[in-house]
Amino acid sequence: MIEQNHECYVSLEVAKLLKEAGFDWKCNGTFISEDGIQYAFIKMDAACDSNNSKYNPHNISAPTLDIAQRWLREVKGIYVESVLCVNRGTSGHSFGFSIAEISEDLSTVKILYPSTYFDEEETKGFMKYELPLEVGIKKALEIILEKGE
Repeated sequence: MIEQNHECYVSLEVAKLLKEAGFDWKCNGTFISEDGIQYAFIKMDAACDSNNSKYNPHNISAPTLDIAQRWLREVKGIYVESVLCVNRGTSGHSFGFSIAEISEDLSTVKILYPSTYFDEEETKGFMKYELPLEVGIKKALEIILEKGE
């Protein structure tokens, strides 16, 4: 995850999974590369289409976590949420994530990944809402790609 000017962008790993899953929305973050090996993140002033770029096939769109979460919801029907567990162990609280598939008419909910909280050691790195959200987005993309959707 990359945080820039109070916006949280997906990591390169998640951006690659989004591209593989068909993400094609314009966004103002991108990972640029000349060789497809070394990448640099840049934030542009306006949203552009750098995913599957005609100009450089190595460039990969880097949406914010919010845009990636919205794309999963609107295009794939997959809901990813960051969830808070209060009074857990000695740390008092920790974050986790859950993933569900909800039908268009909202009549059917299928839990793809139940609420998952991180143990005491893992929790140290997940005390912010955004970190488990990215982990949940990554897991949702892995589920989508595993199904071949």
